[in-house]
Parts: sequence; structure tokens; C-alpha cells
Amino acid sequence: MDLEENHVKIKQIMVVQYLTLVSENLLTSFFVKIENK
Repeated sequence: MDLEENHVKIKQIMVVQYLTLVSENLLTSFFVKIENK
């Protein structure tokens, strides 16, 4: 059970980190587009 729970937590953390990266990239490209106008 412990191993399984750890695996799930690690997966959740990875997903959160991935989403954070993606949203940061989207925000950055969005602001770059605004500044270029």
C-alpha cells in the first residue's frame, strides 16, 4: 500500500509541475506577443 500511495503522489506532483511549466510558457508567449504589437 505504501509503495502504491507513493507512486500516486509522485504522479500527482509530476502532473502539477508539468501544468505549471505549460502555463508559465503560455503566459510568457502571451506577454511576448502583446509587447511585440
